[in-house]
Amino acid sequence: MNLSVLFFLLSRLTLLLGAGFLVALGVSRLHTEHPAEELATQGFLASLAVTAVLYISFHFKNPISSSLLPKEALCAIASAWILAVALGALPYYYGTVDLSWADAWFESSSGLTTT
Repeated sequence: MNLSVLFFLLSRLTLLLGAGFLVALGVSRLHTEHPAEELATQGFLASLAVTAVLYISFHFKNPISSSLLPKEALCAIASAWILAVALGALPYYYGTVDLSWADAWFESSSGLTTT
């Protein structure tokens, strides 16, 4: 299995999600009027930091070959969904007071799948 292609694709996904967190952080900073809303800003900052660390760790080198075999494509899709849900759950987990990791995971997965 060509893991360099898989890590390259996952690094692009983390970059895309990090850009979304950056936009959400900007909107959160512009519209923070109540002190309790500051927790949401901290949640987006923590999520952005985790996403940046993952991007750097996944993007250590460019892939040698850009071809994907079916098993690599299946692994990339499954890994991308799990990673996207996990990263999407971080703002819920860090930005709210009484939300468990399971609840944050559920909210993220339902948001990404629009259910």
